[in-house]
Amino acid sequence: MGEVVLGFMISAHVALGDNYNNKHPSITYRKEDYVVGVYQNSYSRPSLYGGYVKNIDGFEVYYGAATGYVLPVVPFVAVKRELEKNIKFVVIPSFDVKHKNPGMVLGIELTIKE
Repeated sequence: MGEVVLGFMISAHVALGDNYNNKHPSITYRKEDYVVGVYQNSYSRPSLYGGYVKNIDGFEVYYGAATGYVLPVVPFVAVKRELEKNIKFVVIPSFDVKHKNPGMVLGIELTIKE
């Protein structure tokens, strides 16, 4: 059986234009290497996502697709590293479409597991 994870991430948007939402509550269901969920994205919109998780040398690498952005569905990658129990450091590569420049989202994620 899988697990339900409630999360909340505080983020900083590095090298990206405009003012973005930096508070991201989430609900995730994870079973083995598969993950689906919903979160409040940087545009303050709900995003549905689905994908995979791989553990590589102490890092969790999430990859898949998400909704709620400029395009109806976008690919995503997120790398997470546990700092302490239920506290993770998060790095998400990003791209500011309006200003046409790459950047990243850095965050601290707090989680509660079922």
